[in-house]
Amino acid sequence: MTDLVCSETSKELIDAELGLTEDYFSRPVDHVTASEPDVHLVMGHKFMQRKMEGTHEYCDKCCNIILGVMHNWYYCKNCSFKCHNKCVNFLTRICAYVKVVENPSYILDICPETSLATQCYKCAECKRRIFNKEGYHRPRKCDYSGFYYCSYCHWNSQMVIPSRIIHNWDFEPRTVCRASLQFLRIMMKKPVLQLEQLNPMLFSFVEELNEVKKLREEILLMKQYLASCHVAQEEQLLLEPKERQHLVENADMYSLRDLIDLKTGVLKKFLRKIYSMFSVHITKECEGCRGKGFICELCKNVEVIFPFEDQSISCFQCSTVFHKC
Repeated sequence: MTDLVCSETSKELIDAELGLTEDYFSRPVDHVTASEPDVHLVMGHKFMQRKMEGTHEYCDKCCNIILGVMHNWYYCKNCSFKCHNKCVNFLTRICAYVKVVENPSYILDICPETSLATQCYKCAECKRRIFNKEGYHRPRKCDYSGFYYCSYCHWNSQMVIPSRIIHNWDFEPRTVCRASLQFLRIMMKKPVLQLEQLNPMLFSFVEELNEVKKLREEILLMKQYLASCHVAQEEQLLLEPKERQHLVENADMYSLRDLIDLKTGVLKKFLRKIYSMFSVHITKECEGCRGKGFICELCKNVEVIFPFEDQSISCFQCSTVFHKC
């Protein structure tokens, strides 16, 4: 009986040393307990100390694996940067979220390449020595920033490049460093690209852009009806775009996600759904909105028409609506 007690005591001591005294399987993955430390601010990162069950991640600083329950680790709640506790004090990368907040804009030059000599043969982030020679870290170029990085800061991750899309309509993913990857991911849904101003000729070559622009302009005309309709406000119709609220705010601003979805046809399908929803409410379901329609003053047809319909056209000076033909 004494041996059994000693055996149980030894097991508890070993479990405590390995950090296995808690029932990790009773909580979901990435669960943060109240007993964990508060947020730690390092290089703009808002780190929370965590433990991870049933999965493995790689440290963004040292590239070594984080071994689940064996390691405490830090996770930035803003940019998803992950690292071991021991690596926190050696960080050189500013939080990508902080960069986005300070300057939410893209590099619009296609791969503005620099040289290794300009960088003093050092990684643009951690300053390790890099050179195309045995015994040195091999340089890896980031296609977004144009700088060279070591293998610790550049994992050959791939991402579409905004400047290549804007100037060449090129959606081929290119290799980017970790910092650029995090920045581009956070910027993905931000509508900061005024495409017609950046490259107006693109609309002459990409028919889908003109179709999407027309849909957005018609949706903006519908917004004037919905904004003054109490039924639409109660049903929150103008909030239907949800994460793409900018689509009902203007007709010329795009996010990187918008352009990717435009290429695949997803954006046009989404806009047509919004257009159909708004149109049905204004022209069929709501008597108040329907009452704000127009009668063509040229043909005197009793059919009610609206400025956003294909069959109608509006006067730029007085906004009177007529049939096209």
